[in-house]
Amino acid sequence: MVMRSLPVVQYKNGRNNTLSTRNPFANKKGQLQMTGKNTIKMANLPAKMYIYTIFFAACTFTRASVTEYTQQPEPPTSGESNDIDTNKSDSWDTDTAFDLDGSVDLLFEDFEIVITASRSEQASNMTPVPVSILSADDIYYSGVSEIPQLLAFVPGVDAVQLDRNRWALGVRGLHQTFSDRTLFLINGRTVSNPVHGGVDFQRLPVFLNNIKQIETVRGPGGAAWGANAFNGVINVIEKNPRETTGVLLSQRFTEYGDSKTNLRIGAANAKFAWRFSGEYNSVKKTDTSYLFTGTAAAPSKPKDFLRSQRYGFDMVYDFSEDTALDFGIGGTHVERGDSPFLGFQLGIDERIDLIRTHAKLSHRFQSGSKGYIQWYGTYQDVNRQSMFRYSAYDNNVDAQYNIEASNNHDVTLGVTARFINLNTSKPRPTDSLVAVKSSEQWAGVFIGDNWTINDDWTLESQLRTDWYSETMLDWSGRVALLRSYGENNQHVFRLAIAKAFRTPQTALRDLSSERLPLGGGMFGLNLIPAGEIDNEELYSFELGYTGRIQDGVTFRADSYLQYYRDLTGVIVLPEPAPALGRSYFTIDNIGSAKAYGIEAEMKYQNDNASISIWYAYNNFSFDEESQNARAFRPALHKVGATARMQLNEWLIVNANYRFTDTTPGDTTAEVDAFHRLDLTATIGKPVWNTELQIGVYDVLDQTDLRIFDQTATGIAQKTPGRTFFVQLQHTF
Repeated sequence: MVMRSLPVVQYKNGRNNTLSTRNPFANKKGQLQMTGKNTIKMANLPAKMYIYTIFFAACTFTRASVTEYTQQPEPPTSGESNDIDTNKSDSWDTDTAFDLDGSVDLLFEDFEIVITASRSEQASNMTPVPVSILSADDIYYSGVSEIPQLLAFVPGVDAVQLDRNRWALGVRGLHQTFSDRTLFLINGRTVSNPVHGGVDFQRLPVFLNNIKQIETVRGPGGAAWGANAFNGVINVIEKNPRETTGVLLSQRFTEYGDSKTNLRIGAANAKFAWRFSGEYNSVKKTDTSYLFTGTAAAPSKPKDFLRSQRYGFDMVYDFSEDTALDFGIGGTHVERGDSPFLGFQLGIDERIDLIRTHAKLSHRFQSGSKGYIQWYGTYQDVNRQSMFRYSAYDNNVDAQYNIEASNNHDVTLGVTARFINLNTSKPRPTDSLVAVKSSEQWAGVFIGDNWTINDDWTLESQLRTDWYSETMLDWSGRVALLRSYGENNQHVFRLAIAKAFRTPQTALRDLSSERLPLGGGMFGLNLIPAGEIDNEELYSFELGYTGRIQDGVTFRADSYLQYYRDLTGVIVLPEPAPALGRSYFTIDNIGSAKAYGIEAEMKYQNDNASISIWYAYNNFSFDEESQNARAFRPALHKVGATARMQLNEWLIVNANYRFTDTTPGDTTAEVDAFHRLDLTATIGKPVWNTELQIGVYDVLDQTDLRIFDQTATGIAQKTPGRTFFVQLQHTF
């Protein structure tokens, strides 16, 4: 068995410098190893200690002799080429618009290639904004079953699990259930909700075993991605269908009776490649109770179950070496217990149906320039009994053109448009959106310029203007100056300034609710629609360093100082009849804030091990003492570590650790500090085509917290802590 690492690539940066290395986790032919996965039927899981014993016994009886490590390939001999034909099976990304060009080779010893920083491929040490990468290996060997669990181990990301089906995620904080201050993308396409702007990963047709890597931009990303790329951007990048041929089956069980079944089928020829993926996920209801700290109307016990089906079809067709079509369609059906909202819960199940599709045509010109035009759309029908019911059509069109202006000058031009049609024409008395059929439009224009001034200095500038029909015209920008030292940009210092904005979507402007009836047409809880709200603005000053300390060891540190203006929050309104004791409030721009901090990470990697350790200090404070932002503030201190080791040819062990300091709440109680340690062992050989994965989440049993979310300040439920799981996968 060989660890399956992303190709870390050689990048020609316009200075005629070449970074060279090799992929340490390839087979003798230099090809990435894809181990197998298969579905089996299993009886109920054994008791906790039985799984625990198996897990550590496998590690204890492993022979860790270096002589038994899987043989790795030697670097190419003289005359051999590492060049990639990006229209063939080694293409780096599912989307041909983001394919690496012929100047990129599969190599290792320096830095990964990323896209999200500038909408174009760059070596991660030469980006204008810090980017963290989770590779396919990080995802698979961690043993996690959902994307939010992965993001908890990214430097600078705040991740709080509110219940079994909901997470609050945010780069550098300001996170809650419907948070839209971090922009989420799949293959560069927004997946933000058309009503509230947040993301619910359970409703998205994305599959963990199809993910190539996850890139997290830490800092304002609006200059590249537009409105609401505020504190950061998280981009999930999927594999090309050419990389997922054959049949894959997998089955997972946890000690709570949860199960997940996956099927993937794919094939490819010289011009055409396709992939079909399907998944059924079942999360069993737990025997837990609500904790109430205020007036609320809800059952005594939550229904924290989930049943969901996902499917997806992706294809690429190469008309020629320079022109390609990428198409995909996927869908999700979700049934789950409803969650509390504004002090109220009916206890009636939620139902969500979603269909998402895209088509993109890309072309590389003889001049070396390249571009694409694409359309992607989402239809969703949402019935959340305690919140709202709506259907929405979300259509997007964008085009991008990359010009090689000279040997040391690259320019990116692009336009985007978004059209949203929202229908909430049949509200119930408990719904928080008024009856309306509305249409909204977005439009954006952006330009990026990367100028290699000389062998030591690089200047990158980005400017973008966005218009939203419901608010106003606004702009985002970023200027970064990079200074390189040493051979092949071994040490790079970065100085940058940036501006981004967040625009209020429908839920912020039009949310209205009357809860807790008192009789006579009066209610104890009254949310008044906000109406007009100004954009939030963020100004950022950044200083960073990225360097290769020695072969296999990299270090980066990124500091920042950020100023926020016109942050929105909850405002308490006076009670018209004070003797009745009712609560009135609305949402509006309140005031400003500032944030500063540093995030540092060191990585070590060789042929048989990958180790990283990181620390994040994220300080955030409001200008006004009683101010709030309807979200959790970042935990002040966060520490993480990941270790993955191939002990012999059939066993790989992985450990993920994170400490999260106390997370301050705005309108809720703070979240206690906690440690999380996950352990996983993966057993199998490529020749077996089968792998068994066993592990335990939260070994220390510290994440079983009761957390009060900003959307339901008086109701919380306990989430499972330590959890044992087993998974069997097979390919053929």
